[in-house]
Amino acid sequence: MAFCSNCGKAMSPGAAFCPGCGTKVGGSSSGESKLIVYGLTQKFLAGGTLKIYADGILLGEVKKNEKAEFPISNDCVITAKCGINPIKEKTQIKSGITTVIKYEYERVSGSFIAHVSEYV
Repeated sequence: MAFCSNCGKAMSPGAAFCPGCGTKVGGSSSGESKLIVYGLTQKFLAGGTLKIYADGILLGEVKKNEKAEFPISNDCVITAKCGINPIKEKTQIKSGITTVIKYEYERVSGSFIAHVSEYV
């Protein structure tokens, strides 16, 4: 689901204008994307540094309770690791879109969950 960068209202894919505020939609003219990743926030999780990859190439790290921004120049697949544990979820990044990912550690299942939002 895509959201308006001006008012945050949900928009249908391919919309030319936001239905909430009328802002023109079209992404960046250069086709460049931005990825914003929020680190893990669980209090009792030891370590918690995430390594973020775009198409298998390391972009950088996000420490616990921190935020990092990465420029993305083309469509790619984002994956992550925490310690030696790969996070199974993969996120497709599209050109001209700002994507925000908030990872969460699920203690009961022992898995990581990616909460993804896209802003045009």
